Order: sequence, then C-alpha cells, then structure tokens
Amino acid sequence: MKINESMTKTVVFFEPEEDLESAYFVMKHLGCGYLPVSQGGYLAGIISDRDILLRSKLEGEKVVVPRLSIEDVMNIKVITIYEDESVGAAAKKMLNHKIDCLVVTKRDGTLTGIITSSDLLHLLADEENHQHKLPYNFDLKAYNQAMFLA
Repeated sequence: MKINESMTKTVVFFEPEEDLESAYFVMKHLGCGYLPVSQGGYLAGIISDRDILLRSKLEGEKVVVPRLSIEDVMNIKVITIYEDESVGAAAKKMLNHKIDCLVVTKRDGTLTGIITSSDLLHLLADEENHQHKLPYNFDLKAYNQAMFLA
C-alpha cells in the first residue's frame, strides 16, 4: 500500500511567521501532535505539541504559551517521505529515526500530507478491510482561526 492511500490528507499547516499560540490552539482543537510549516507551498519545517509545551508554563490548569513565532520553535530538519512510497518504508523510517510522524511530499517537494505512527497502527488494526485501495481525498488547508471559532 502506498503512502498516499493511508496518509492524513486534510492537513492544517502554518506559515513560519505565525504565532505559536495559534498553533497550540489548533493542535488542541484537532487533537493532533504535529503541524507542518509551509512557505510558498513547500515544506519549511514542522512543529510538535512537545516543541510548544517545552517552552510553555503551566498556570493553574492553563497552559501559557510564550509570544514567539513558529519560526522561533520549528524544526527545520524534517524527515519526509514521498507520497508514492510504501507504508512499510514509512514504518522503517519512523523506527530508524525514532519519530512518530513523517511529512509527505511529492517528488518536487510540494507538501501533500502527513503520516503518523497512529495512521500505521490504524492500518494494522483494520488490516482485513484495507485489501482494496482507500479513497483519496486530499485537502490541504492554510490555517485560518475563523475555521475553528464558528
């Protein structure tokens, strides 16, 4: 099975100059742990919930995120995988690099999705139902706070 058949295709991404607090808000709202950072449609980095929490403070039960840009915190050394590679190749990369997420790109470097260890576990858990190709419905969305406040 190819990555583009099992990756998360609806991915919210941020631009490097956007604020860290917005990224944390989106991660909490979507229940995700990683957000790609894109500049001009191409991958510029990645940010994780851990990157944010390591720089934040806990005041009572509230996480206070510092006033930083995503660029100040993002990791620019991103491990990627091409969308036409196999899920087995993704699993090997994650194991070899001891990571839980790979950003998926086209061969020209264009950001197309993300695949996590949870995506791979879902495939394994539902192996019998994945003998046929999964539907492909890619939808990359730029971050817009209004989409979460409605």
